[in-house]
Amino acid sequence: MEDIYPMPAFAQLQVADLDRATRWYTNILGFRVIFAMPGPDGSPQLIHLRRSRYQDLLLVRSRQPREPGIPAGVGVALYVQFEDDWDALATLAERARQTEGCVVEGPIDTPWNTREVKLLDLDGYRLVFTKGPLNPGTSMDDIVARSQGSPS
Repeated sequence: MEDIYPMPAFAQLQVADLDRATRWYTNILGFRVIFAMPGPDGSPQLIHLRRSRYQDLLLVRSRQPREPGIPAGVGVALYVQFEDDWDALATLAERARQTEGCVVEGPIDTPWNTREVKLLDLDGYRLVFTKGPLNPGTSMDDIVARSQGSPS
């Protein structure tokens, strides 16, 4: 049975094609459908997705069409703590790269002791899957010193 809990925070993404976005988030990124709310015509109007605890997204049909080539959510990045193993992060990046229209960076190691995969989804929303720490036991002082060019 699915554990139901109050969602402290979540993102709602307006998408051009709700069915295609739902398939992509579930088949490529590993989210699962928790709930689908039908609209007046009976077709889904809102899809509640979850990847892991506190990793919830609501996908809704766009109310207004966007200009072609203009991504949604410019300037906003949604960070997702990646709980699976290191190899699974690389696999997620490769699966996303196979999708036409998806832009993928990484996996890359960051100065703040994590590994990240950054991607733009089919509607241009930026998601960042982050896993860490790369080097357990590294202190925040070491991270700050390294970012400032000091030897740690």
